Amino acid sequence: MSINSDNKKKQTLLIKISGESFKGTTTNVDPEKIDSIALQIKELQKKYNVGVVIGGGNIIRGAKWKANQVRRTTADQMGMMATIINCLALRDTLQSYDVKTIMYTLIPMPSIAHTYSINDMLKNINEGNVIIFAAGTGNPYFSTDTGIALRTLETDADIVLMGKTGVDGIYSSDPRIDANAERFEKISFDQALEKNLQVMDQTAVCLMRNSHAKILVFNANRKNCYIDVMEEKIPYTIVYSKDEVK
Repeated sequence: MSINSDNKKKQTLLIKISGESFKGTTTNVDPEKIDSIALQIKELQKKYNVGVVIGGGNIIRGAKWKANQVRRTTADQMGMMATIINCLALRDTLQSYDVKTIMYTLIPMPSIAHTYSINDMLKNINEGNVIIFAAGTGNPYFSTDTGIALRTLETDADIVLMGKTGVDGIYSSDPRIDANAERFEKISFDQALEKNLQVMDQTAVCLMRNSHAKILVFNANRKNCYIDVMEEKIPYTIVYSKDEVK
């Protein structure tokens, strides 16, 4: 998995970035944090075909937003719009570093970004463009976890990076609350479902079982975390399918 791999064929790497990773101390969208993420993606893009899915929790979480006058479906749409704001910021930052980047939205917004097309996306990612997927699945009641699971299947991705806020892997319970929580070095998707572990939402985990991808779960609060996890410099949990880890 090292970034310095000598494999001739580029593997496909998808990165799930939480909206919280964009949040600063005084602003919901911190340019310095986005800059750091963009520079890491630029480095990873030299060795991998890269796709990125970004959450919107730094702005609004549709599923948790409460207002008597606003329906859940509308709140989810608001959350999807929040992901688009984050994606636009990352897209322009990457392009400022001369990284060829194409942003697709699952909600058609042709004046802002490309409307999602699987065939068009596959052509572009295999040509070495960084692909940013905005607006989750484009549907209410589904999270960006489900969005990256779908993109994993569509791109036949090999590796998925999933940073967590302040947690360096997957535990039997929340280690920030339970001092006796057991940390897993590796675990299968089936085991994660059986144990009801919070790797991703259950819909996403069920979808990921149909892929050959491995998920690396690590602490997204660490500086340079996306590069360091690929170079195995920081702790992580690997989640795999088909009962094997290569």
